[in-house]
Amino acid sequence: MRRKNIRVIKQIDPAKLNEYEEWRLEIKQRIKELKEQHYRIIYLDESIFTTKTITKKDYSPQHVYHQIPQVRLNQPVYALIFAISEEGGLEHYQIFEKSVTGAKFKQYLLNLRRANEFQRIAIFMDNLQVHKTKAVKKIMD
Repeated sequence: MRRKNIRVIKQIDPAKLNEYEEWRLEIKQRIKELKEQHYRIIYLDESIFTTKTITKKDYSPQHVYHQIPQVRLNQPVYALIFAISEEGGLEHYQIFEKSVTGAKFKQYLLNLRRANEFQRIAIFMDNLQVHKTKAVKKIMD
């Protein structure tokens, strides 16, 4: 018997399945309505890149240990915001140092709007806190 890391798995609460299915159907219907009104649907997300997310355990021969120089771990963190659509593929992206802040997200939205200046667009995104700030809601309208 060996000591191993415990893996946490995510399971959906069976009681919530109907609620999620209703929500999915509502979103699908809303997308259909927007397409009928000649909106281009743009899906937006963020990703963070850092060297701090390295694996803690790995296989190696007996009495041989993996080593990573500390200096390689002290790299900057980057945030990528990107938008895709069926029509255009990759619509727009920006890379920022560190995490996504309200100001950075607002700047990204303004640049996305400029890239789609004369088109009607609808943006679908997750519930990241910066998506819901007053400044962002103001420019979304």
